[in-house]
Amino acid sequence: MASGALTIQETVFIAVVLSVIVCAMVIMIESTSFAYIVAGVLAINMIYTNIGKRIPFVEFALLGSLYILRTASGFLLLSLPVPMFLAITVFFLTIFMYAVQRLVELTKYGTEARSVLSKYSKGMLKKFLVIILMAAVISYYLTVSFITGPLLYTEALLVFVLVYINELITSDTKIEGLTDSVPRIILSNRALLIAFALLVFFIILFAFIR
Repeated sequence: MASGALTIQETVFIAVVLSVIVCAMVIMIESTSFAYIVAGVLAINMIYTNIGKRIPFVEFALLGSLYILRTASGFLLLSLPVPMFLAITVFFLTIFMYAVQRLVELTKYGTEARSVLSKYSKGMLKKFLVIILMAAVISYYLTVSFITGPLLYTEALLVFVLVYINELITSDTKIEGLTDSVPRIILSNRALLIAFALLVFFIILFAFIR
């Protein structure tokens, strides 16, 4: 709707249809936990839309929390326990990607793209990205250590990803060449996609041969 691709009426219709589908899923699953997750997603969405998106860094925490709930819902539907460190990793990675998006917007459009950008600076966001990336890496290692044990063969790939991302976020020229859409930022970087695909492959491989 923000881009003008949908009218208000079409957006309301889609929202109503999705709400009916979610309610039907809650009834069919008969899970109190799933109902709590749905309620949590709706509550966080409302807080983000009305208040959170205007508050620096709080917006990242709210978006990260949404993805934790989405991850938890997937595990719940599969009747699997939610790995705590995996949820934490998802939280930090979500924050990282949205912080990159804000850095791209601030570099390309200044403070005009959204009101919260006036409360950030490029230097602040770059320092924040380094801290969040470190937290994501730590939680990643904790996650895989509980799933597969030490993954020595993936360390080179992880170092490559970290070096690539560091070069990406510290170069204004490369930032200006990025899109301001989080999915497109990920999908437009073939090197990152290949590295992440190999990381996932090795995790699954070692999980079976352990």
